[in-house]
Amino acid sequence: MLKFVTKSIIKYLIILVMTFMISIVLFLSMHVSLNKQMEKHNQRYASIMTNLKTLDKISSYIIGIKARIFEITAATQTLEHRDILNKSIEKDIENIILLKKLLGSDFVTSQIFLKELNMLKKNNTVLMNILDEREIALKNNDLKLPLIAEKVRKHNFAIPSKIEHLLGYVKKSEIILNDKKMEYKVIIKEETKKFLYIEILISLIIVFITLYLSRLISQHIVTLYRKLETQLYIDNLTKLQNRFALNKTYKDVKNPFIIILNIDLFRVINELYGTDVGNEVLKRLALMMRAYFAVTKFELFRIAGDEFVLFEEDVKYTHKEIEKTILDFLHYIKEHKIYIENISESIELDFTCGVSTCKENFLGKADIALNYAKKNGLPFAVYKTDIDNKVELKHNLFWNKEIQNGIKEDMFLPFFQPIVDKNGVVIKYESQMRLKKEDSKGISFISPYKFLDIAKKTKNYNKISSMTMFKSLNICKETGFQISINLDKIDMINSSFTQELKEKIIELDIAKKLVFEILESENIVDNDVIKKFIFDFRKLGVKFAIDDFGSGYSNFSFMLDVKPDFVKIDGMLIKNIAEDKDSYELVKSIVAFAKALNIITIAEFVHSKEVYEIVLDLGVDRFQGYYFGEPKEICL
Repeated sequence: MLKFVTKSIIKYLIILVMTFMISIVLFLSMHVSLNKQMEKHNQRYASIMTNLKTLDKISSYIIGIKARIFEITAATQTLEHRDILNKSIEKDIENIILLKKLLGSDFVTSQIFLKELNMLKKNNTVLMNILDEREIALKNNDLKLPLIAEKVRKHNFAIPSKIEHLLGYVKKSEIILNDKKMEYKVIIKEETKKFLYIEILISLIIVFITLYLSRLISQHIVTLYRKLETQLYIDNLTKLQNRFALNKTYKDVKNPFIIILNIDLFRVINELYGTDVGNEVLKRLALMMRAYFAVTKFELFRIAGDEFVLFEEDVKYTHKEIEKTILDFLHYIKEHKIYIENISESIELDFTCGVSTCKENFLGKADIALNYAKKNGLPFAVYKTDIDNKVELKHNLFWNKEIQNGIKEDMFLPFFQPIVDKNGVVIKYESQMRLKKEDSKGISFISPYKFLDIAKKTKNYNKISSMTMFKSLNICKETGFQISINLDKIDMINSSFTQELKEKIIELDIAKKLVFEILESENIVDNDVIKKFIFDFRKLGVKFAIDDFGSGYSNFSFMLDVKPDFVKIDGMLIKNIAEDKDSYELVKSIVAFAKALNIITIAEFVHSKEVYEIVLDLGVDRFQGYYFGEPKEICL
């Protein structure tokens, strides 16, 4: 469905983009076409305007010719000046002829106009001859002078009519050109209007298509949103409401009642039969739970892979009613095994349940109750404050923050506690991790028992172990002290760390001054990686000790297998040896066994003279404890 909706949206978006592109092409094509047409019209219009200006010039020349002809006939004009005026007239006529040629077809009766103009030119030539005759007659007092004057008068009388004829032709041409000018103005206006209408039409079509496609897209987006919303709040496998639906619908509930039902060992079903069978089991189970709880007011949710939730609001159940509700359902599930056709088997399910009736963080508290039930092997547990592990969580968060800050500020460092021989002479020192803390109260050094387990859980152990370890190695090199260093299984199986450790020991040449103390435990006895670690470092010259021997898990065969150089007897045995006969006998046995194997024994937690004398009497070789010295920082 989502794929279909997405494809549809993309399709409509492509159509929308194509519509815009086609529209742009149409607009550009129209612009090109209109520009070409308008360019032609504008060129013709410009030509008309140029011709009108040309006609104005022709009119000016004609009027100028008229004025100069009359000026020529004046008796006061000298021969020289008349000649100048005559040449000017001839020049004007030539200019008129040239301008007329530029007008072309826009000038009406052009041949008649030229004929009239040439006649005017000829008449002017005749007039100049008459004026020459008049000049001679005036000089000779010729009797023909009146006749000559009459000829001049006739010419002067004929000139205005000829000039008017010529101006008439020009005027007529101006009228024609002005008509054409108006005609082209109308054409340009019509073409512009036509283009505007086409633009409006295309724009309306685009707007309509855009609105239509936008509506389709919005409809598909709404469909997509609804589908996404459904997927967000509905579990795709079982079709039950999911965790988001639970959080959304019931975040403001006043009196919630919630039961988390967790399928026991559901992981085994997936591993044994495969996830497809596991999914089929969940689907069948969801159908069964729907049917079973249909007659109740419970709402059903699936909030995780193998966790379901029953929820009801504003109800109060007694403990017996809760117990009956859960046990009846568990009995129903036991009686109705889920048959899977693919494997031809019926699968029996069992549940552990957590119940909460708290308003605040009801889901989290139901989960706390569920975990409590699992830890204690109960079918269900109801949340109570005494099973809440928030204090532990706050403690863990606090120390995790302190660890992170210690790593950042390089605050992890080694302290050293002396180990003495039978005469109280210091033989070597044990390196012990400390976290340096500076606050308003001053500087303090925190023992690892407060933070080491949390460091392992938060995967910070490798960093702080490496930090402390290499500082100890440098101190060993600088001081020349023999140093004993505790190693955890995590250190010994970390190949990159062990390689770096080996290189550092070789570089500093301190292998013979080192003892690695290994804490014996059940998961270390048969570990080949650890045995290889001991073998590799023993070749370098490093000695090994078994730490806390006699505590909890002690295996004498491991001592035979590893053949340690030292055995450190558990401090709790040494601490109570004066009062506890069993501790005394156990220490006595360990010492005897170690001596038989030529292994040096070390007693920890020697805190008093009395304890020291007892373990000395038992044959312990070396001693460590506050009676001889507490752990201290060695400053280089």
